[in-house]
Amino acid sequence: MEEKKEKKTIKCSYACLVIILCATVAFLTDYIIIDRKTRKCDCPKCEITNNEVISGDIENKDNTDDTQVIEDGSNKYNEFADKIISERKTFFEGEFLYRTTVDGNNMIDVKYYNVELNPEGELKVIYYSNDNSSDSKFIANDVLNYYIIYYGNGGYKGLYFIYKDGSVGFANIEQAYMNKENITIKNIENVKNIVTIVQGSFSDGMSGYHAPIYIDIDGNMIK
Repeated sequence: MEEKKEKKTIKCSYACLVIILCATVAFLTDYIIIDRKTRKCDCPKCEITNNEVISGDIENKDNTDDTQVIEDGSNKYNEFADKIISERKTFFEGEFLYRTTVDGNNMIDVKYYNVELNPEGELKVIYYSNDNSSDSKFIANDVLNYYIIYYGNGGYKGLYFIYKDGSVGFANIEQAYMNKENITIKNIENVKNIVTIVQGSFSDGMSGYHAPIYIDIDGNMIK
């Protein structure tokens, strides 16, 4: 009887020991996993990697904030326009003139004409006839820059100009003179923050036509 009781006691001791060992293994396993996830490695390679990750997060956050501030390019354009206006008032003095001379041709009965932009942003065109008489036409105020560009397929050049707010205007300075009409001034729609305008040719052959290409402060090209 005592022998059976002793065997039963030994079995219970083994069972308790097994339970304790299992619990200990489980605890150590959890501890090692948690320690590896939270413990920072101090070796040079890991330190460099950690610094790069932290630095990258800060830079991405800063870049995101900057993009939101200048999302439509307006701030950049205002700085660009203010700089040009400031430079123009000091640069075009004395013998320097903001002027373009265009010779007459078969499409327009004029010896030549000048397009002039003064430091205050006033734009005008002056026609000179073969008898050396002149006729001056005011075009616009608050002009940042101008461009003489072919348009359509009729062979006429038009006067495209950028206002200081980045919008664009157009004047049919050759066609109006040829047809003895008043110059038509119109605003170009769906363009903003324009910094320059270049000549574009959009097809070849007799059916080809010309038109301006607008480039904005962010480098986008619009036709």
